[in-house]
Amino acid sequence: MTTQQPGIYKITCTANGKVYIGQSTNVSRRLTSHKYNLKNNKHTNTPLQNSFNKYGLKAFTWEPIEYCKKEVLTEREYYWMNKLSSMVPTGFNCRPAEQSQPMSSETRERLKGKKLTEEQKAHLSKLFKGKKMPPEHGAKISAAQKGKKRSKEFCKKNSELQKGKQFTNEHLEKLRQAHAKRRKPVEVKFPDGAIKEYESASHVAEEFGVHARIVRWKIQHPNSNSPTFQNHEVKYKE
Repeated sequence: MTTQQPGIYKITCTANGKVYIGQSTNVSRRLTSHKYNLKNNKHTNTPLQNSFNKYGLKAFTWEPIEYCKKEVLTEREYYWMNKLSSMVPTGFNCRPAEQSQPMSSETRERLKGKKLTEEQKAHLSKLFKGKKMPPEHGAKISAAQKGKKRSKEFCKKNSELQKGKQFTNEHLEKLRQAHAKRRKPVEVKFPDGAIKEYESASHVAEEFGVHARIVRWKIQHPNSNSPTFQNHEVKYKE
């Protein structure tokens, strides 16, 4: 067999003995991708990138450790992660196998209940504390979440978690500042040519007696046939 097949691979730092376990439908290509990102200081795994920056390429080995069918990749990855203790802080993996890749219902059932230890959670929290997410990564997450509908069970659970939460004045101020940035002034040009400026889309909505999302829709789709804003021009103030 060649490395251009589905399987599990291992990246080892010989300087500190830590390993990273991963899965791929093309092991050879995936290992090449890891090397490229590490050499260019772009790898998303911070512990692995830090060790690479410290010890260099010569301190690392790259190898496939098992070939298997695509259907059992996550299960086998989980097996090797546990066998070789690859989770932080003893290794480089930052999250369990079942959280990194989609799974079949059968695999999910077999791995059910497997969670990070408190030591691993504490290490990850310390590792990523204060680090800012790259804008492009945030944009990808935003795009992936757009249009997703939350279940009633999820909303209820989230609501219960938020109940009774006390926010510090500093946190509240940050929320106010973030909210203020999202409030863009809006200009409305009436049929008679008069132009009126509003503090935000919500203020326009209040005056016209509609929901703010209708105002934003009109701004984003100026040629839309909106009964409320017929013969009106609505746009954000430049």
